[in-house]
Amino acid sequence: MRIEAVLFDTDGVIQKPAVDLRNKLGEMLGCSESVDESVSDVFAAERPALTGQSDFSAALSEVLTRRECSGTVD
Repeated sequence: MRIEAVLFDTDGVIQKPAVDLRNKLGEMLGCSESVDESVSDVFAAERPALTGQSDFSAALSEVLTRRECSGTVD
């Protein structure tokens, strides 16, 4: 198996997901378009919320609606 990325969390622990995270995110979001593009939109919506400039729940809901995802904020 070829290693493509190493992920460090905030306390330096190396993580290795037990499942195919990309496919699981796609299933969870339920988006009709590209999983990669949808996840990028979710991360972009999160950025202003990290500094208190927006409400992440509202921004995420907008992304899910725009991307025609079957997943919900709840």
